[in-house]
Amino acid sequence: MALTFGTLSGSYLWPVEIPIAIDGGEFDTLSFKARYRRFSQKETEAILRQSTEGARSVMTGEAPKEDDSDVGIARRIMIEWQDMPGDSGTVPFSVEAFEQLLSIQGAARAINLAWIDSINGKKAKN
Repeated sequence: MALTFGTLSGSYLWPVEIPIAIDGGEFDTLSFKARYRRFSQKETEAILRQSTEGARSVMTGEAPKEDDSDVGIARRIMIEWQDMPGDSGTVPFSVEAFEQLLSIQGAARAINLAWIDSINGKKAKN
């Protein structure tokens, strides 16, 4: 499919991999596809500034504003998921399930880094 100006949808799917520490000093990976909002350049720059402010706050020992935190950014950029593995098949997206995902250490950061890869033109890993 050829991309043409004016045919972009308001969102897109992008793969996310969340490394999860397991016993024995190993990691397992939770993999799914996130549906990200498509932002204007101005909005994207504002989100990236927020993320930088949040990181700066953490490095200086301050609590970041909620909107500037990894969790706050993830809530803003991601609107649903596909192919989320669960114990009994795939887990449907819901606000409650999303909040449960965001409570896992490193999940919000992985969601945000995958979004940054997508806006920087990096190819998704297969």
